Amino acid sequence: MHSQIFRFSMLCALAFATSAGACKSAETTNDATNLTDAPASSSVAASGAGGASGAVASSGLGGSTTTSNATGGGESDAAIEAALATAGEGLLYTSESDYPFEVVTGSNTGGAAVDEATVRAEFASYVDKKADADKPLASLFAMSKPWNEWKALAHHCADPNDPVEVAQCKKMKALEAALDDNLTSIKVFYFGSVGAPGLVDGIGVSIFLVGRTPSGKLVGVATLAIWT
Repeated sequence: MHSQIFRFSMLCALAFATSAGACKSAETTNDATNLTDAPASSSVAASGAGGASGAVASSGLGGSTTTSNATGGGESDAAIEAALATAGEGLLYTSESDYPFEVVTGSNTGGAAVDEATVRAEFASYVDKKADADKPLASLFAMSKPWNEWKALAHHCADPNDPVEVAQCKKMKALEAALDDNLTSIKVFYFGSVGAPGLVDGIGVSIFLVGRTPSGKLVGVATLAIWT
């Protein structure tokens, strides 16, 4: 069921690329914005510098659309990592099981693109040591998703009458705000053992939401999805 939902979402992404707002997430029949009364980005433990207007970059399909309020100065890498850990505390990604979001840190790769090859190189050891993850990362199929498309999905925000879901929705919005406030070039990557290039499935799919800190370090959060 989840793989069918996900494939539908990918088709929606194609429609979105040609007609903004042309499709809605298959994950919900409710407008997620009804539950976005999460704390504003100022409530996150640390935020990006300065209050300058956010940089927005956009290109075609393949995970390259980026929206971020992070600026060239701001918090140290350690403070950013702490902010992400605080924002993601208690948040679960729900598929056929529930997994937490964990902060992942790579290296300063000298401005290399935040792309599949870079993520594979930087986080192979993280995936390969996870008990429930498909592995090894070097041999897994991969796909990417634009950051704005991830945020448009109603993660935990479908049922306004479920207090647990409402709480999780607020946590997800807080984590997304923390990522936006502190990172640039944010993209979403999936790695799984089943599928094809650009279409991932699997028993333990690794999901990365990663971008760059002002210093250039690759940082983000990761979780697992169980799709059978």
